[in-house]
Amino acid sequence: FLAVFLGSHRLVFAVSPRWVNLPHKDYWLQPERRAVTQAMLAGWLGRMGTALFLLMAVTGLLAVQANQVEPARLDMPLFWTALGLFVVYTAGWCVGFYRAFRLPDRLSRSGT
Repeated sequence: FLAVFLGSHRLVFAVSPRWVNLPHKDYWLQPERRAVTQAMLAGWLGRMGTALFLLMAVTGLLAVQANQVEPARLDMPLFWTALGLFVVYTAGWCVGFYRAFRLPDRLSRSGT
């Protein structure tokens, strides 16, 4: 999962812009902003990929731990804690992502 997120920012410029879901994509996908957009996406997608990787790692470890006892029993409080932290992180990540890809103030005030 981590590799997919770490490399996915490159796909933004390999596919047609109509397949890209990015706030204000007409602005951010212009050729003169390509390097900045790609660097920003690399950072944001890398952080989300890391969070998803950690959730999957914790879930996998909990599954292994659950199967070492008879009868198999998942540590639900730890699972719900990990899942809750991931959901909270994802909500914050989404807010930050949309803020990072908003139009610059000079453009949003001029109405373009």
